[in-house]
Amino acid sequence: MLLHILPQVISILFGVSLAAFVGLKGLKRPTNLGFSIGIIGLVCQELAVLMISLSSSADQILILGKVMIFGGILLGGGWLLFTMTFARIDEVEVFRKNRFWLSLYFIISFSFLAFPLFSEVSVIGLKPDLLKINLTASVFFVLYLVVLVFILMNLEQTFRASSGGTRYQIKYMILGSGGIVAFEIYRTGQVLLFSSISMDFTLLFAFGVILCYFLLSFSMVRHRLLNVDLFVSRYVLYRSVALLSVGIYLALVGLAVVGVQHFGNASYIRLIPIVIFAGLLGMIILLLSEGLKLKMQNFINTHFYKNKHDYRNKWQEFTGAVGAKVSLPELLPSLVTWLAESIGTNDSAIWLFDKERDRFYLASRRGFPTAPSVWSEDSTLIKTIRQKGTSFELTEKNVLFDEIRSGAPSFFDANPVSAWIPIDSNAQMIGILALGRKITDEKYDLHDLELLTTIAGQAAGQIERVRLIEELGVVRELKAIHTLSSFFLHDLKNYTSTLSLLAQNVEKHGSNPDFQKDAFATIENTVDKMNQLIKHITVVAKGLVLVRSEVDLNDLVDATLAGLDGALGLKGRICSIFGDLPRFTADADQLENVLRNLIINACNASKEEGNVTIETHSEHERVYFSVSDEGCGMSEEFISTKLFKPLRTTRAAGWGIGLFQCQQIVKAHGGKIKVESKEGQGSTFTVELPLSEK
Repeated sequence: MLLHILPQVISILFGVSLAAFVGLKGLKRPTNLGFSIGIIGLVCQELAVLMISLSSSADQILILGKVMIFGGILLGGGWLLFTMTFARIDEVEVFRKNRFWLSLYFIISFSFLAFPLFSEVSVIGLKPDLLKINLTASVFFVLYLVVLVFILMNLEQTFRASSGGTRYQIKYMILGSGGIVAFEIYRTGQVLLFSSISMDFTLLFAFGVILCYFLLSFSMVRHRLLNVDLFVSRYVLYRSVALLSVGIYLALVGLAVVGVQHFGNASYIRLIPIVIFAGLLGMIILLLSEGLKLKMQNFINTHFYKNKHDYRNKWQEFTGAVGAKVSLPELLPSLVTWLAESIGTNDSAIWLFDKERDRFYLASRRGFPTAPSVWSEDSTLIKTIRQKGTSFELTEKNVLFDEIRSGAPSFFDANPVSAWIPIDSNAQMIGILALGRKITDEKYDLHDLELLTTIAGQAAGQIERVRLIEELGVVRELKAIHTLSSFFLHDLKNYTSTLSLLAQNVEKHGSNPDFQKDAFATIENTVDKMNQLIKHITVVAKGLVLVRSEVDLNDLVDATLAGLDGALGLKGRICSIFGDLPRFTADADQLENVLRNLIINACNASKEEGNVTIETHSEHERVYFSVSDEGCGMSEEFISTKLFKPLRTTRAAGWGIGLFQCQQIVKAHGGKIKVESKEGQGSTFTVELPLSEK
């Protein structure tokens, strides 16, 4: 008899020693506390099993059965805490975030002890053989099995997160505790399978526990555990939780099948294939649910880690998404797409600041079908973003929501919850980001807003980098223009040769009327071509030198129109609206070039019956003139990224230099040139000039 109970006695004494050893090292550490509680629970189980094997009283055996379940509760809860905090750098923080769930587990589990758990005791001879469990006990053991699986999952992801010397240190602790949990899972599975607690395996279980205790002892003495710190990847945890969820789900489906078999008659048995099919279909739906996936990840990030977001991984994703982009049309769509997927929303957009027009234009979006194309600088939204200076969530509860909504009612009606992030570079707001409601309907918390602020800072750097690349491209284009000037000079040489040959032939054929007609046509054509080439390269190749004099802008407009009328056939198409203008100092020839370019562009853009309107007026010590057409117009993207850039044109026969030349001339006068345009409705170019030279 003594030999029969000796392994159990050794196991109990070994367990008490281990619990005492770890407890003396300090129960203030969650890892030590959880380990000791779990070992004490295991000791209670072994002691209860030992007492049951020595008892012949049914009432006493029923009480000892509850003691055994009490030990299982301590083992499950204690080692749940132990495996969640073991080898974690921030174990106190993990314990703080999960203490509610641990408390809930203990409350629910201990409540089972208030109910009868056993239906009968089976005794063979004088020895108890089986403890039959009832439905209440079955529910408890299902809960206990889930907790054991979760404990095993924690051990698995801790081991997977380790490497090198750390893995060598913890492997015996993982094997020892994992072995005990594996024994418990097997024993619990047998209980649920046969609806009874068998005493047949107590001796083998005691030997197995002793072996696991040796592994635990070796680990603690040899490697001074429990004092190893490592970081467990949240992505390992994601996969583990996903597998656990699938296991729990399939277990519930299995219980449903067992329920149908147990409580149903023969007709209900036919429902089993349907139940299994529906269960598997439901599992696939859950696995494909993006919202459920995000909720699970958010739960893990919030309750298991100090920082909700893995900044290292976010940085790698961000770099991969936008790091290789070399133009804004490439960069911005990638940025808003990655940002939406990273945060978990279907809607995102970015507006960039347009210095020339003093407003924010929509540069790229994902979703947000009602997103405004522009935000004016004086809008309440822009003022609010500038005032806050950081990321914030905008909801209907915001005191300024109604005022902000008035700027874009359809947009905010469709998106009552949004996050707004300023993009700052060198203390200047160069753009704004917007994100819509999360797929999970969660609020944008402090962790999200901090991440968005960090991303906006990185995005600003990427935008400035791409802009510098584009500016470098412009410089290269200008260099190309300088190179092209050599070809222009070659053409000029050819034109000079033509005129030289013509001069030589005048001596022979000068009196011939046909020759005279052809000669005048040749001279006129050659001079026009030479002037065209010279004007195209003047600004780009040699820079601009102004020759100022007093100018009457209205007279200058009339003179320009008179010079173009025969060439373009402007009669009936031009509408001039002149205001009372003071005379001012300017380079009349250069301003005439501006007027000529704008009028020619307006006529080319308009249909044959389209009108061109020229207006002049003065205001606040400045004079203005505008040229409007009823042509095809331009897109916001073209205006913001290509207009006024050399070698950029919407016309196949255009050089893409005329408007660039206009802008350089106007800037040299200390003025501004602005454009308002809508696709399909026409364009208006407005030039603003100071009355006096500054």
